[in-house]
Amino acid sequence: MIPRRVQSSRARIAVPATIVLLLIAAAAFGEIVILRDGRRYQGNCRVAGNEVSCATETRTSFIPRAAVERIELSPAEKNEIDRLKGASLAGGANGFCAVGKWLDDHLQYEDADTYYNRALEADPDHAGARDALGFRREGKNWVPDPSKQIARAMLGFGDSASAACLRIAKDFAAKGQSKNAELALRRALMARPEQPEALKLIQPYLAEYKQKNAYRRPLDGNLLAAEGADHHLTAYMYNAIDFVKVNDGGKIAAGNGKSVEDYYTYGAPVLAAAAGEVIAVVDGKPDAPLGRPGSFLDANSVAIRHAGGEFTLYAHLKAGTISVHKGDSVKAGQILGKAGNSGSSTAPHLHFCLYDIDGISLPVRFTDEKPASTAP
Repeated sequence: MIPRRVQSSRARIAVPATIVLLLIAAAAFGEIVILRDGRRYQGNCRVAGNEVSCATETRTSFIPRAAVERIELSPAEKNEIDRLKGASLAGGANGFCAVGKWLDDHLQYEDADTYYNRALEADPDHAGARDALGFRREGKNWVPDPSKQIARAMLGFGDSASAACLRIAKDFAAKGQSKNAELALRRALMARPEQPEALKLIQPYLAEYKQKNAYRRPLDGNLLAAEGADHHLTAYMYNAIDFVKVNDGGKIAAGNGKSVEDYYTYGAPVLAAAAGEVIAVVDGKPDAPLGRPGSFLDANSVAIRHAGGEFTLYAHLKAGTISVHKGDSVKAGQILGKAGNSGSSTAPHLHFCLYDIDGISLPVRFTDEKPASTAP
C-alpha cells in the first residue's frame, strides 16, 4: 500500500534576490524522486530513517521511503557526474572512490557500487572502497561484514534495493548463514513487499518463528480457514487467513446465499485474538455487493499491537459496528466489531493476519481447544 499523502512544510521568507536565485538554482540541480505510483518530486534530497526529504526554495516534502521507486539525477547533475567520471580516470583508485562517494551523496547507490568496485580493481586494498562496499579488515585480509552489506543493499529504493538484498540473501544461504539470509530477505521485502522470489524463500525461516503471544481464534463457533486468492502476492498478507463461519452441516450460508445476511459469518462478533493496544481503526466503508469485491483499502478494519513486537489485523468488518478506538487497550476475546463484507470481499468473511514490526505476515498457531479446520 502506497501512502497517498506526502507531508510538507511551507514557509514564505523575505530574502535578497541573489539568495533566491541561488535557491532556485539549487532546486533545479536537485534530484528527481519517482514514487511507485508515478508521482514525481524534484529538489535537494536526503534520506533520514524511513523518510526521504525533498527540499525546494519554498517547501520541504517528507516522503515515506517505501513509496519511492527510484531517485534520478537532474540534467545539471548528470552533466556534473559526467565531468567527474572523466576526471576520475586520471585519479586511479582515489578518483573512482571519489565518484562513488559523490553518487552516494546523491542517492545513486547502484552506480556508486560500480565505481567503488573500479577502485578495488585499481587497488584491491583501498580502504574507502572496501568500507563502502561492506567489508572489514581482519589482520591483513578484508572480509565481508554481513550487517554492513545488508545495510548497504538497503540504501537503495524499490526494485533495485530488493534485488540487491535478494542477491545477498542467496549468498548468505549458500554459506549456511541462515540468520543473515533471513535478515536480507526481510530487507528485500521491506523494499518491495511483492518480490515473488523473496516471498517464497523466506517462508521456511518464518515457519520456524516462535510466537511471542498466545492467540485465540478471532471468531467463535465452527469455522473454515482458507487462503485468499491474492494473499501470496505480498509480504503483509502471505500468511493471512480468511475465516468463514459454517453451520453444523458445513454450509456457509442459509438458502442460496443471495444476500450478505444469508451468510453465517455476517454480523458475527469479531474478537481480539490476544491482549494489546489498538493502533488503527478504519470504519464507515460500505459492504461490497456479493461477488463484486472492491479495494482492500476500502475494508473496515482494526489493527492491534501486542507484546513482543507482534501485530494482528482484522478486516472486512461491517460499517458502524466497530466498538474500539485507536489507543484503546483490549483483552483477549474482547469484541472489536462485527464481520461484514467491506473492501475486497466476494462474500462475508474475516481476514485475519499476524505480522511483525517489518510488516511481514507470520504463520499463526491458535490455542483454542477446537483448532480451525481448513477449507479444501
